[in-house]
Amino acid sequence: MVEEVLARPEYRENEPAFLQRLLSAVSETVGRLLESILGAGTTSPLGLVALLLLVAAITVLVLRFVSGIRRGAARDAELSGGTGRSPRDWEAEAEDHERAGRWRDALRCRYRLMLASLAAQGLVDEVPGRTSGEYVAEAGANLPRARAELGAVTAAFEQVWYGDQPVDGRRVQEVAGTVGYVVAVARGGRHLALAGSGAAGDTTAAAGSGAGRGPA
Repeated sequence: MVEEVLARPEYRENEPAFLQRLLSAVSETVGRLLESILGAGTTSPLGLVALLLLVAAITVLVLRFVSGIRRGAARDAELSGGTGRSPRDWEAEAEDHERAGRWRDALRCRYRLMLASLAAQGLVDEVPGRTSGEYVAEAGANLPRARAELGAVTAAFEQVWYGDQPVDGRRVQEVAGTVGYVVAVARGGRHLALAGSGAAGDTTAAAGSGAGRGPA
């Protein structure tokens, strides 16, 4: 019953009153359940226990639902933050984090350095609210020679930043090497990138000649 209420279109809108409407819907649902059970006048101790468990389950469901919405909004804000900054700015910040051993922040900056470099070459549009999946899809289409490396850097960023996967200096340097390869290909121009499409062996060799490949 709660799932049906939450599935209504009015509860999918991203408006300030969303949570208020959600809580009202839950209260309405719980009230109906209480009325139907207690109104019968035959509630046993076992029935009361079942009712409490049901209310607890509904509460957990709502909390998880709201938490998921907040995490999603936070992730969008994290990814959108800094849109328009130059590659040089992202590189300088990445180096600061690396010197301080803040590997998670350093990896994010290396990822954003890659996006900013692609945007500078006209290969992606940095737009607030875009997801990492949308960026890698556009960049891969415009830069097929580095499609595998784009995917590897994006996967590393998502695993560490969103999946809380542990990261150390070695992993950051691997990602930095892969980002360096992507940036080099991007600076070679769209024509160079398209000319190398489909040459998986050439891509592997070029990436291997740098500081290192990104995570598989």
